[in-house]
Amino acid sequence: MGSAVFEERRQRRRHSVIHVLSRPSSRLCIPTMHKEAAGWYDPAEMASIVSSKVAALVALFAVLVTYAARSEAAGWLPAKATWYGAPNGAGPDDNGGACGFKHTNQYPYMSMTSCGNQPLFKDGKGCGACYQIRCLNSTHDACSGQAKRVIITDMNYYPVSKYHFDLSGTAFGALARPGLNDKLRHAGIIDIQFRRVPCSYKGLNVNFRVQVGSNPNYFAVLVQYAGKDGAVVQLDLMETSKATGRPTGVWTPMRVSWGAVWRLDTSRPLQPPFSLRARSDSGKTVVANNVIPADWKPMTDYPSSMAVVISFKVAALVALISVLATHGARAQPSYNTSARRELYYSSTTGGSWLPARATWYGRPNGAGPDNNGGGCGYSGTNLYPFNSMTSCGNQPLFRDGKGCGACYQIKCVSKNNPACSGEPKTVIITDVNYDTKVAPYHFDLSGTAFGAMAKPGLNDKLRHAGILDIQFRRSDTPIRSVAAFLIIYMYVHRLIVGVMVVYVDPRRVPCNYKGLNVRFHIMGGCNPFYFAVIVYYAGSDGAVVQVDLKEANSQTWRPLYESWGAVWRIDPGHPLKAPLSLRVRSDSGKTLVANDVIPVNWRGNSDYRTIAQNKSDFSPLIDEASCQIIITHTK
Repeated sequence: MGSAVFEERRQRRRHSVIHVLSRPSSRLCIPTMHKEAAGWYDPAEMASIVSSKVAALVALFAVLVTYAARSEAAGWLPAKATWYGAPNGAGPDDNGGACGFKHTNQYPYMSMTSCGNQPLFKDGKGCGACYQIRCLNSTHDACSGQAKRVIITDMNYYPVSKYHFDLSGTAFGALARPGLNDKLRHAGIIDIQFRRVPCSYKGLNVNFRVQVGSNPNYFAVLVQYAGKDGAVVQLDLMETSKATGRPTGVWTPMRVSWGAVWRLDTSRPLQPPFSLRARSDSGKTVVANNVIPADWKPMTDYPSSMAVVISFKVAALVALISVLATHGARAQPSYNTSARRELYYSSTTGGSWLPARATWYGRPNGAGPDNNGGGCGYSGTNLYPFNSMTSCGNQPLFRDGKGCGACYQIKCVSKNNPACSGEPKTVIITDVNYDTKVAPYHFDLSGTAFGAMAKPGLNDKLRHAGILDIQFRRSDTPIRSVAAFLIIYMYVHRLIVGVMVVYVDPRRVPCNYKGLNVRFHIMGGCNPFYFAVIVYYAGSDGAVVQVDLKEANSQTWRPLYESWGAVWRIDPGHPLKAPLSLRVRSDSGKTLVANDVIPVNWRGNSDYRTIAQNKSDFSPLIDEASCQIIITHTK
């Protein structure tokens, strides 16, 4: 029902229709999300590319510098503003909006609301974010120049400018000098300035509103008043064990349904009470234990009394202590029992094998799908470097497409099946599998990959084994944490608000794409107003979690958004000016910048490759301008 409401709101708006790229149907389309088993490691554990000894020394130095450093207010950026609805209203006639919030004419919104275009709305992940806006007297003689705070509650895809605030009548008028509100409202499109600021929800705790239509197999919830950050970029759910009556310790990720509504579809009834874990775009996390009771009902509000209690400086000190304490030691699983900032500091000596289960599909000696493709969008998976050694991943491996291209070592041992060789084999995630009944970690392998785990001559025998218990491997390279260094470094240089967290899945192994540079495949149907790209061979990390684009003669990086699988898209609202540069970030935090990789005469269904400056794809640097780990490539 959420999507229907969303569509209705969109059609009622006076703005342009969104261009949507439909996702091809995959082999398995069961709309479910599988949970991890209790006692397993959270896949978002910290990692690094330098030793923890170095990180500890740098972190210690940075802590000392931190107390002498002063932060500066975020700078003002240019934007344009319009308004809609009643002159003194909250925007939509029903005081709602595409985020799903209600009563935006009342506290804490007080009609000071705005639609955001895509860089602000962010496919719903910008809902609830707070901004200060102002218009200067030099722009219009009715402008007061006084900053006013607005909250993103609605969406707007009208191509007015890069950042476009389509304000409520109340918010637009509030930018004016006393008595000139109506005069300013007649100004049409005006130039304004904006900056992100903390939200103020005094007297309100984070609220979870269960949506209509929710039932034991479908749970949808709207998140409101998410602390100072306002916007939520991830929501997870923890059930209660029916046997023990206690929380299971297993967080299951929910997906954005529409606006600020998150959903979870399961093939089995969910077991309440539910705990919910919300992460904001600054990295802060609030955990509301048992906030949804056993007798929960749709269309009901369940407020949380929890709040993020670890400040930035405290987090930095915790990070330093964690780096020192975990050097050379194996981190243990960490599950939240109270609201706190989640920082995982892990180091691993040697590889660790973890349990999983394997099946196979397609031809016995094939690459899985008959078309040698899969749910990630890759093609030619029977060829180098895939060589048919591919696998579907269930949700903890596929991760809504952000696990595409990740490499794992797998093996089966003879005690599980006498045909097993026990020799590790490397597979690449190229497809999706939402079967929820096999295991917390389920590799649905190609016939080639499944048979490769067998002793010589026993490949076919192993393929007749059915569901097979296997093991998959942690990285052979020790995982060290430099989170403290990154956190404090960025704080000292006044570059971010909150904490930057670098995640890596410790069960992964480096990919080996010898002789291949990163490849960008422009999808069919692309044009100057719509650009979609799939990323191949993203270095040793393989998986990509963010892609950004920079146009010619611009210094601004614009985020692309996930379309499906490993495909990233942008609807710029104006003709893109080539050549285009692309910036790719992997899930270990490494960033590759490919300058002018997409030429002026680019075409759909075409490949464009980076040319590495050095033989190694990885040449990590700290870019002081953006404080990112950069993998240098030259065109």
